Amino acid sequence: FLKKSEVDIPVIKHTLDCKIYNSEAYFHLFSDLLGAEKFESNDQIINFINHSNESRVIVLENLQHMFLKQVNGFDCMNMFFELMANTMKKVLWIGAYTSHSWQYLDKAIHISNYFTNEIYVDPMDKYTIQEIIYKRNSLSGFQIVFKPNDINIESKTYQKMGEKERQTFLKEQFFLGLRQMSSGNISLAQLYWLQSTQLASDDEIHLSPISEFDFSFVKNLYIDDLFTMQALIIHDGLELDDFAKVMGKSISFARNILTPMLEKGLLIRPKNKYNINPIIFRPVANYLASRNFVN
Repeated sequence: FLKKSEVDIPVIKHTLDCKIYNSEAYFHLFSDLLGAEKFESNDQIINFINHSNESRVIVLENLQHMFLKQVNGFDCMNMFFELMANTMKKVLWIGAYTSHSWQYLDKAIHISNYFTNEIYVDPMDKYTIQEIIYKRNSLSGFQIVFKPNDINIESKTYQKMGEKERQTFLKEQFFLGLRQMSSGNISLAQLYWLQSTQLASDDEIHLSPISEFDFSFVKNLYIDDLFTMQALIIHDGLELDDFAKVMGKSISFARNILTPMLEKGLLIRPKNKYNINPIIFRPVANYLASRNFVN
């Protein structure tokens, strides 16, 4: 929207990278965003915006971090909705949620009532994924060579192809498999791409064929693991303290749940936040949906 439109009013863009579910963190966020002194109430923020001389566009990404599934854990989200409703003449609010968080919140507190339009981002198609990956790879200067699998090698049709035709065929096959495996998620597609990459020489990299993973183990996960993954999906990841609060458990109990899952590779923890391993995210989410843990 912002790239395609000629916007001649101030645009504030911010991505929430940590949980904001208490009033102190909420007021601090909007003090920073608006360049104002410390706010102590939502009414102060509303008055500040409405008495401003200029209109604004405010884009907030990762709004799923503005709640915690616990008693009073939706207070900041509700204050934000009040803020939007009372400043709509001065601010065009644009917010972004993960799909699972949005579905959960819409069921819990009907958040779709507070937004005039909903835009869902469609999964990327094969050609878009290919274009993005090739643009990123072009910066490295490596020539890409796609390797055949055993079925290709034994195929008479493949054997009759020239080298250029083989590369075209293998490239098409590779990106078709990449699209299917990643479900159109570019981050996951890039991860599979890197896993398939082998450095063959100083100016050439080889791409191994993509093979299907066996995700049948997901159906054998313990019920505690499923509840843990449900919490991580709807919150888009949780730090240890917040996970303990959501589960209503002690820190030590919560750690004893998360650590074995982390060691098994079910979870990742790139910084302080626990998340589901992106490689298994889609089959886990699909299984949780089939068991009515998530929508």
